[in-house]
Amino acid sequence: MERIVDSHAHLNEERFLGHTKEILDRAKEFGVEKVLIPSWDIESSKKAIEIAEKFDNVYAAVSIHAQDVGPFVLEDLDTIKSLAKSSSKVIAIGETGLDYHYGKEDALKQKEFFIAQLDIARELNLPVIIHLRDAAGDYLDLIKEYTASRNIKTIRGVMHSYSDSPETMKALLKYGFYISFSGPVTFKNARIQKECALNCPLDRILVETDSPYLSPEPFRGTTNEPKNTYYTLKYIAELRNIDVFELAKITTNNFKKLFNLED
Repeated sequence: MERIVDSHAHLNEERFLGHTKEILDRAKEFGVEKVLIPSWDIESSKKAIEIAEKFDNVYAAVSIHAQDVGPFVLEDLDTIKSLAKSSSKVIAIGETGLDYHYGKEDALKQKEFFIAQLDIARELNLPVIIHLRDAAGDYLDLIKEYTASRNIKTIRGVMHSYSDSPETMKALLKYGFYISFSGPVTFKNARIQKECALNCPLDRILVETDSPYLSPEPFRGTTNEPKNTYYTLKYIAELRNIDVFELAKITTNNFKKLFNLED
């Protein structure tokens, strides 16, 4: 099997701690040989780095997540920046973005933290991992304003576990984003995700688990693991009538290009 990358797996989540080796060993049995661990706050960022430094082909991203901005102040992002500079295994800022699923009361603070982390990523020449949920309109407006104010045309980053509309995907592609798909694309009624996975340009597509969440069929409802990246990859390959080995090669090469990794 061609090597597969899980571009988003929370191995720093509490239920996984102490079990990393077994999880990675199971993943290798399914061809998954690289894993990127994103974070949601300062402590999870530290844990992601700690895990990444213990295992080859495991990498970390550091951030304060949109849903977790509540107790933090912007100065706390100085710590995130320092953590990003502290280890060569940190290859991204993320996940960060906008999430209005539980309301928009903290929308302004989410935007402030998101913009600040975009700036950190640009300063450190790192890509960003974007979380977007029920906020596409504000997100596109923010990206338009951000690129104009910084005099840039594109942003180096990935929309993780993409579930928004095909129209939004087209807009995001114009800004340079990669699009990553997770387990829900395999669900029977996931019409929008399937349409997006079918039409995403092959040079911009990634796969992930978002472990421990969003297990693909036939494991829906169970704890997700990096090994299950194989099932999402296989499903998209069948959807697009592409050989699974070829899609594995494509997505792995896309990952290395986006995150500036040597083989």
